[in-house]
Amino acid sequence: MVSDIYIVKDDFLIPEYMEPYQLDAIPTEDLQPILEYLKEHPIPKTKYRVKVGEGRSATYGLVGRRCLSPDLSRHSCINVDLFRILLDFAKKHVPVPFTSIQVNQNYDCKPHRDVHNCGLSYIVAFGDYTGGRLIVEGKSFDIQYRPLVFDGSKLVHSTTPFEGQRVSIVYHTIAPTPRFPFLQSLSDYEIIVDGGVDKIRHIPTGGLFYKGRTPDHYIKGMKRT
Repeated sequence: MVSDIYIVKDDFLIPEYMEPYQLDAIPTEDLQPILEYLKEHPIPKTKYRVKVGEGRSATYGLVGRRCLSPDLSRHSCINVDLFRILLDFAKKHVPVPFTSIQVNQNYDCKPHRDVHNCGLSYIVAFGDYTGGRLIVEGKSFDIQYRPLVFDGSKLVHSTTPFEGQRVSIVYHTIAPTPRFPFLQSLSDYEIIVDGGVDKIRHIPTGGLFYKGRTPDHYIKGMKRT
């Protein structure tokens, strides 16, 4: 059943829950900056998503932190250039609200639900590869330069085998928990240039995050030196 609650962004009307919906193809040049960055700066192999799949995967934007409130990911601070590129892409193409961006590089995704997310996700894959279709509840989608909007928290999804260099990006929202019912917003952060270096500024506090000083330095509200 389609909800009567809608999200509106850039005149694109999206029901809060719906069947997977495929959008128009993305021009290759709009995704080229991400490919070029990852060619020079490959994402490390993930140690945290082994139950979901194998390969290189990292989260940008907000992440959960066990007993601490969700906050900006370390990757966002270490790779500010890529974070900026991902946000610029979203301004142009992503019609759903999001707190986080998953970047997968040659990542073999097993069947799963995104149990720590909520609401709609936007996914698109790109690069020089064959195969690598997205399976959602048994239905196959070609997402190579063709984005798909779907609720990954409710629908089982996975990736078929592929050959070549495959990158996918997923814009999604992490779910609040009973302990931390209110999430910080990406709008609380801005990317600035300080001393010739790109840094991320937390607007409410003025705190600066960058390579070498990531959110890991802020534990239980106390700054480490």
